Amino acid sequence: MDNSREYDNLKAIKPYLLVIHPKTRNTAVYDRKYQLMFEGASQHLIRHAESHHTQIRQGFKLSYPEQQPSWMSSEKQEECILYHLYKDSSDIVTIRNIPEG
Repeated sequence: MDNSREYDNLKAIKPYLLVIHPKTRNTAVYDRKYQLMFEGASQHLIRHAESHHTQIRQGFKLSYPEQQPSWMSSEKQEECILYHLYKDSSDIVTIRNIPEG
């Protein structure tokens, strides 16, 4: 597989965004299209996000109910911390090193 194909495949399967509610430690993981991949990120993924994120910000709001994790409430949205795990200019090694769970 050539690198450009692998790069595209990795971006399709690797987590892109980790959302953490700091008080409850509830988590949600999203793909590049902001589709909910799963809830309950591993400690490995959380540590990776905290150490290697490309962007961090507070406050979480997605438009559609199906994009929200089951634990989300309007009160929790502003408290959430968002970690972007890669960006468009990230290299293939950076994306490859993102834990999947």
